Amino acid sequence: MYNGHKDWNHWNVSLWINNDEGLYDMARRAVRRHNTKIGAAVALLEELEFLGITHTPDGAPYSTTSIRAALVDMCGDDMIDVPNIDVMEQAELAEFHRTLKALTRYVEARYKANKYRLERRIEDALRMDRLCESFYRDLPSCARW
Repeated sequence: MYNGHKDWNHWNVSLWINNDEGLYDMARRAVRRHNTKIGAAVALLEELEFLGITHTPDGAPYSTTSIRAALVDMCGDDMIDVPNIDVMEQAELAEFHRTLKALTRYVEARYKANKYRLERRIEDALRMDRLCESFYRDLPSCARW
């Protein structure tokens, strides 16, 4: 173990992704675009490689496993992995259903707020923004970003 990480490479990649503003922003975008940590890690690695970045400034190579470990540090272990609902017990499935319903309310309100803004219906957009804030506060932590 190296400072709580598998090895120096994982620690160093996590250090850079979680402390460099540009890398952190790239990682957050990857997290928002993908349903799983591994999907986000692959996308971030591809983006880094496209930019010609293969190693941290300290020389640690970026890999899907080291980036995935950094995303766990950034987001929490359960934040972006989608559970396998086919193996859930009834109580777990009920909780997941409640979470999805809460998230759906938030997304629908956000969609309407943006739509109203585009239509220049500012009062309606502001009303929906307040509703979004309320819905967001009600989301379980695993559904927040």
